[in-house]
Amino acid sequence: MAETHVLSALFDKYAEILGHLKQAEREANSYSQSLAHIEAVIRLYRHEWTADGVKAKKPHKPTRWPSRGAGMRTALAILRDATEPLTTRQIVLMVLDRLNMPKPDYDNLKLICSSFNSALRNKAARGGVILIDGHPKQWALERR
Repeated sequence: MAETHVLSALFDKYAEILGHLKQAEREANSYSQSLAHIEAVIRLYRHEWTADGVKAKKPHKPTRWPSRGAGMRTALAILRDATEPLTTRQIVLMVLDRLNMPKPDYDNLKLICSSFNSALRNKAARGGVILIDGHPKQWALERR
């Protein structure tokens, strides 16, 4: 009985990955056509040009923030205004709210929290922020 569920899930996963592969092939074909067109235009200006010496550039993922560094600048502004310790998740949610950005799904929120946590730890190592390890409830008990 369990085998049918496992096989069904595997068939679905296979079909999903096959769809991604076909889409990637279509995109690769489109990129190849674009390269051919650009190469043809370059050859209009330089007949002897070859692509042998051209190194590929790594494409950069677009940033989720309105501008470079906006997320961390906003986080630091929030920390300056804070009257009590904040968790990384609280900081991230306040940053998203202050920048009028929609709240991401759970997985993306975890990624954002992770990147903020790393950035804040790096900042703390350089003396830019004070880092308190532990649970927020523990902080409240220590303040009493």
